[in-house]
Amino acid sequence: MNRAYISRVQFILEIFSYVIIIGTIITGLLMALNTNGEVPIHYDFAGNVDGYGSPFVMLIMPVAMLFCNALMTISAHFSNPKKWNMTFKVNEGRELLVYHDMIWTYVIIQVLFALMSLGFVLFMTKSGTAVFVITMTMCVLLIPAIVVPTVMAKRHNQ
Repeated sequence: MNRAYISRVQFILEIFSYVIIIGTIITGLLMALNTNGEVPIHYDFAGNVDGYGSPFVMLIMPVAMLFCNALMTISAHFSNPKKWNMTFKVNEGRELLVYHDMIWTYVIIQVLFALMSLGFVLFMTKSGTAVFVITMTMCVLLIPAIVVPTVMAKRHNQ
């Protein structure tokens, strides 16, 4: 178990991401149960609806993100950090700082997945533009979520 590398703040943020996702699943389920007929599920680039589906489609994103978060939790907590695919070799005596920094990647991505699934459930049936903005924002935020902790780890490795 990688408890030594995971700070209290990281653990709380990880729990927070699960609370958001479970809340999102409940919200999606309530919305699906209170919706009659089909709902818009796909939009073209202009933001116009070009596909309809079951209201329960709103559950696909949060359930998928719950699965992804669970995989990241298992990896962060139980995998051997020495086998993580990193761009550098960890120097002896620097493991605690380096692996702690790399755990931030997991935690930040988990929170981003949770917020993205919430955004999808809240806006999927209302605005194609909002879904597009959420998707692009997620793509943009994933870059620093990966690069910043990796750079910090590399600096702490020296």
